[in-house]
Amino acid sequence: MKQLLVTLTMLAAGVVASAANAEKMAPRLEEAEKLVGLVKPHEQEAQAIRFMIAVAPIDMPAGLADCTVKDAMPAMRSYFASQVMANLSEIEVQQAIEFFQSPAGQAVVAFRLRHEQALLDAATRKEQVADEQVHYPAPLQKELEAFGSTPAGKFFVGDELLAREEIRGRISDLRSEAMAKCLAAAK
Repeated sequence: MKQLLVTLTMLAAGVVASAANAEKMAPRLEEAEKLVGLVKPHEQEAQAIRFMIAVAPIDMPAGLADCTVKDAMPAMRSYFASQVMANLSEIEVQQAIEFFQSPAGQAVVAFRLRHEQALLDAATRKEQVADEQVHYPAPLQKELEAFGSTPAGKFFVGDELLAREEIRGRISDLRSEAMAKCLAAAK
């Protein structure tokens, strides 16, 4: 009986230690939210919403884009943070935060957002866009490639994480839900 009690105590201690170690390895919500704020996928999605409404083949109510963006952004930010927590280790989140806080990381995000805004502007003017790929200046491309070789970089260079079908599908659903709510309110 004494042997069983010792074994159970050791097992319980092992479970508690494993849970504590797992908690240390998983990124915390605050870190995930910080990373989302630095990478700005929600702002890219806001541009996508504005783009979809601007080039829609039917007349849309005035203010629909702003309403949809306002309604969708909190849910999108939260969802992106949940995906960071589910797919990246604490070390990977820290690597990504360090990169995206750096001047190079901030430049990558700003460059990407400006590029996508230029695509939106061209599409709303009904201009053809020959190349939709982002072309970074050589020094920035070099830093981005160096980040891409880190464990965290594989998730962000080429948006490998955010390009996953299940994530794109959920974001599309969040966008559609927000738009439906705003269309209903416009009636």
